[in-house]
Amino acid sequence: MRIPMEEETLPLLTGGYLIISILSLIYLLILWKKYKPFRIGLTWFICYLIIFSIAVFFGLTTLGYDISGPMASENFSLGMGITGVIWFVSMIFFLKGVLSFIHINK
Repeated sequence: MRIPMEEETLPLLTGGYLIISILSLIYLLILWKKYKPFRIGLTWFICYLIIFSIAVFFGLTTLGYDISGPMASENFSLGMGITGVIWFVSMIFFLKGVLSFIHINK
């Protein structure tokens, strides 16, 4: 037994996130190539996107856990904890990107 949701929800959520993330990464890489003075900040945002995608992967994997198995609650809690820690790290990269643009404009 899995977390109660429609059968197609998890694949649609995964596919939608993957498409948007890939398009965002392509756009950031185009900006990175075009605007050389902003490469440091854009690099932080690219790192943010990659690490945030890893957090989303862990989160979606956690949502797909079988909740009827042994230690299901512990596994779910651990998965959500790992997701939160990776998300926290991604936000550090995001904030570093914002700060680098603030320093460029001073």
